[in-house]
Amino acid sequence: MKRRFRFTRTAAVVVMLVVVASVVGVYFGLVQPTADRASCHARIWHVAWMLDQYQQNYGAYPPSVTYDRTGKAMHSWRVIVLKELQPELCSDYDLGQPWDSPDNQRLADKAPHFFQCPQTTGPGVANYLLIVGDGALFSSPGHSRSLKDVTDPPGSTILLVECHNLNINWLEPRDLDLATMSLEINDDNGPGISSRHRSGAAIVFADLRTIRLRRNDLTSATLRGLITANGGELPDPAAQFPTEGQR
Repeated sequence: MKRRFRFTRTAAVVVMLVVVASVVGVYFGLVQPTADRASCHARIWHVAWMLDQYQQNYGAYPPSVTYDRTGKAMHSWRVIVLKELQPELCSDYDLGQPWDSPDNQRLADKAPHFFQCPQTTGPGVANYLLIVGDGALFSSPGHSRSLKDVTDPPGSTILLVECHNLNINWLEPRDLDLATMSLEINDDNGPGISSRHRSGAAIVFADLRTIRLRRNDLTSATLRGLITANGGELPDPAAQFPTEGQR
């Protein structure tokens, strides 16, 4: 005589837990990374848009850093564009005091969400940075450049990049330094363009087009050519790399 299988309540609970675990695994393995990447794209594009709006309003991009009369670094471009375009998000920040004053430091852990990648857990960390240095769009701290002064095509001139291996607070007047940064994407040995997304690190050009690059997607020489604003190089990243959302 065949035994009849009894589907007990305990067995039902076990099956349900297995199903739930599988669904959760799929969500965090597939759905969540895709959602985070889409959110990251929206955030870095918003920050790039603010930079673009600033240069349209004032005829030049903001300086990466502002200084007082003694040469002390006072404020980051992040605060400057925020004060101009979304002042309600930093109404308690005092431009009359340096960024690291006790009063302003009370905002250090309160970065507006769009300055951070959703995969960043540290409070106040900025993941979307300028590249500052000789030849770059932001050629030196304290210097403002108009887009009209850029001779390279906006579509091959880097405006903003994603970075996860340089711990910079959103108030801190500091960004990627062209002289010391790595020219390899996701380099484990030095700060540079980097991401926790498998699809690569986000880069926004001066025409606001966004792409993502993985390690070995391009040579150091090509990346340097995309960083320079008046170098005369004419690489066409659109022909080599898909626009964000097409990967």
